[in-house]
Amino acid sequence: MMRARRAGARRPGLMPREARGSRLIDLLEQQNRKTVLQEWSRALHLATEGLIFLRSATIVLPSELSGRSCSPPMSPDPPPPPTQAPHIRVAPPHLVFGEAPWTQQSEGCGRKGDFIQFGVGFLQSANTSAHHATRAAGVLVGEWAKYRWGLFSETGYPGDQLYLAWYRQGMRWTATVCTDVRGGLPTCPVDHPHHCNEPITAHENATSSLLSFPHLPQVTKFCNSRTHNKEAPTKQNALCGGRSAWEVMKEHEDFRDSERSPSLAQPPPPPVLHFIWQPTQRFVLLVEDTAVMNVQRRWEFVRKAVRRVVVYDLPNGAEVAVVVFNAKDKAAAPLSTVLESTTSDLRERVGSSLPRNPSNVGESQACIPCGIKGAINVLKEGGASPQAANIVLLTSGGKGRKAQVEDVRRLVHKYGLRLQLVLYPLAERPGLPAPPHALVPVARESGGRVFTVMDEGVGNDSKVSMLVSLMEALTAAVAAGGATTPVLIHSATYQGGIASLSTGTFSLDDSLAANARFAVYYYDLNHVGNTIHLTSPSGATFASVNMQEEDGDVNMIFVNLHNAERGEWLYKVENRADSHQALHIQVTSLPSANNDVMVRVWTNQDSQTVIDVEDHRPIIIYGEVKLRGAAVIDAAVKAKLQRLGTNATGGTYPEIHVPLLDLGTGGESLPCYLLPVEITSKLSQTWMLCWLRIS
Repeated sequence: MMRARRAGARRPGLMPREARGSRLIDLLEQQNRKTVLQEWSRALHLATEGLIFLRSATIVLPSELSGRSCSPPMSPDPPPPPTQAPHIRVAPPHLVFGEAPWTQQSEGCGRKGDFIQFGVGFLQSANTSAHHATRAAGVLVGEWAKYRWGLFSETGYPGDQLYLAWYRQGMRWTATVCTDVRGGLPTCPVDHPHHCNEPITAHENATSSLLSFPHLPQVTKFCNSRTHNKEAPTKQNALCGGRSAWEVMKEHEDFRDSERSPSLAQPPPPPVLHFIWQPTQRFVLLVEDTAVMNVQRRWEFVRKAVRRVVVYDLPNGAEVAVVVFNAKDKAAAPLSTVLESTTSDLRERVGSSLPRNPSNVGESQACIPCGIKGAINVLKEGGASPQAANIVLLTSGGKGRKAQVEDVRRLVHKYGLRLQLVLYPLAERPGLPAPPHALVPVARESGGRVFTVMDEGVGNDSKVSMLVSLMEALTAAVAAGGATTPVLIHSATYQGGIASLSTGTFSLDDSLAANARFAVYYYDLNHVGNTIHLTSPSGATFASVNMQEEDGDVNMIFVNLHNAERGEWLYKVENRADSHQALHIQVTSLPSANNDVMVRVWTNQDSQTVIDVEDHRPIIIYGEVKLRGAAVIDAAVKAKLQRLGTNATGGTYPEIHVPLLDLGTGGESLPCYLLPVEITSKLSQTWMLCWLRIS
């Protein structure tokens, strides 16, 4: 699936959004001549010996692109909803790769990568002539092989110390490539490869490799075990153990179908193109309303968390509804037209729409399919299609019944919903891990994510840390659904029990919007003293007694910093919290429109429904920091790992903080760092931490 990403702020040399969207359709869908996608399908068919070709593609256009500006033909069959991550992104020029295609591959040899990306200029250049279309198709086949089948480049890079452009072979320096013409490789007779200025090109009789010379029209194949160059210091050799492209490809499920036989006699049919506009962001907060929510002020925390995300976190223009369910469903707030500014009455009404007290219905009687049906009905009654809507399901950590899971899966697939699952478990006995929820596979299949809130209770109360975690989980769930939510700049916890000033610092920079919010979350109002002081980077001190606001329905005291000064800020807060409670301080801001900073974390198990402990494959955590699509070098990145459940004494396991290291290998693959044994033993599984730099 191709997705035309939002371009964000307009940059020099870019067409307006509607013009770019219209041009994209023209480039992908031409009636009178072959397009890049048609040529790509043909090249893919030839490179895989008649086994693979492009049958169809779904192109997701930005929602702001007017339907009046173009009218692409739709296929007879309805296209699938755009709930999965795009395979290919059409984006503004990359700071390093420009308009050219490139692949982010984080999973390693033989495993699917993250995405392919290129600019509209690549398509414009390709469609100028049949020759350019053929060259572009070869490049796309090479990138698809990296993304889909886990292959890597079979050429070196000038100046690279790991993947050399030239390597010593006897008395000569030979170009680092893979080709089927033995002895026809460019060589350099001088003593040092730095003196080799000859461009590396393939022999005119060469037909491989698409991972070395994808831009040459005569190169149409991948190297196999007979033609592969195992001696060259290529990334393919280094990461795939010296195996050829075909040796790796044949192990992939795409080539394991024994009933298929290759056919090159007939060219593949033209791919069918589906054009879809990104729908309006629609969210249904689906909340379990059973007796378990009455334990340790849990329902009170649910109400506060829902109010926080609706009033303060959801962006303007989003549509949101609130539905509660137990043995049946009930709409607490119907689908709103459009959320307005953060001071609107509409946000207040929707955010405060949950019942004041939970029901007495037992947790075992909770009917999750009833809740999903209620969410669908609310979407339909609001005049919107349920397709591609986000259902943020907040439910306890019970295992769930298998029959209910299948009903939920059927509804999610039928209506093309994206299920964001927020688990709010109650740990009943010490020493037991949090039970797995049967809906986790369904959420992942739908393109959604899963968030778990730690159960932290003391007697009849829950800790305020549980409230903060619940707020963060709901905010992360709507962000996973595509909403632009506030960036968490600073988060700190200060234990109570000692009357003192809690002090700390936070930094603001130009990647953030002009305004920021400094917030103190408390359990009881008297836990926060009268002193809240902020000192700006220039040394100006603000006694916030005249600036602060309070939202008792969220247990939050906050200061809105308008046109906040850039640099490091200092704060002091009088902490009067009880010994078993704490004050939580967070600083948030929206991202700046002019600085596209992206921070992302994921694991190699995110798409897995079942983790086989006998597989012995380590769980890998990937961290990524980018500025306008390019890597940020020398960034300090730290992972915080939390084991779920409770220990033998009923307490929570301590957090583990480990820096994510960049080992400098760069390129399309991500370096990994294996955790020390003393840390992995605490997690009961092997973890790897990785930090991405694309160079």
